[in-house]
Amino acid sequence: KARPILDIWFPEYAKLTFCFPTLFLVYILLSISLFFIDVYFPFVFLCIYLLFIFIDSLLKNKSLKIAILSVFATLVQFYGYGLGYFYSYISIRILKKQPKITFPELFFK
Repeated sequence: KARPILDIWFPEYAKLTFCFPTLFLVYILLSISLFFIDVYFPFVFLCIYLLFIFIDSLLKNKSLKIAILSVFATLVQFYGYGLGYFYSYISIRILKKQPKITFPELFFK
């Protein structure tokens, strides 16, 4: 069985946990899509998750503004990591591009 190119060159960067933000993005898109066809549970679960982030931040920081920004920061961070991982996965594993050539800004000399 052939190992993906990333596993061979950079095994420390081929962990299952790295795909979680991408899965979160897929979940957001799926839950919003399902909401419009009257399937509410996934969207409600997403809202509860974001509410927990809001409440946790509110209790820890004692600031409504920071609590709101915490939810926004969570979504922005998951979006950035999720989209970045998805793009790199497609580029390296599917299209078989070399990581150092495709993403030279990630490799320091």
